[in-house]
Amino acid sequence: MTLQVQYKTFTTNKPMIKLTFDSGDKAELKTLEYNKNIVAELYEPLNDSFAFKGWYYDAELKTKVEDDFKPAKDITL
Repeated sequence: MTLQVQYKTFTTNKPMIKLTFDSGDKAELKTLEYNKNIVAELYEPLNDSFAFKGWYYDAELKTKVEDDFKPAKDITL
């Protein structure tokens, strides 16, 4: 929050982060902006040829993103 005492006003600053999704060439996904440290709703990409198994932190698919994912910084899943 930024206070402007002389004008008796304030501005609320939302700390925003960017979520980028990498699905290879399996789907086109837009980068999303979310409030920092708020649970993010991650959507499932649609592709009739593949079954979506979830989002992962790594390309090797070893570390799955938790259900109550709260991004604290810009990240690519």
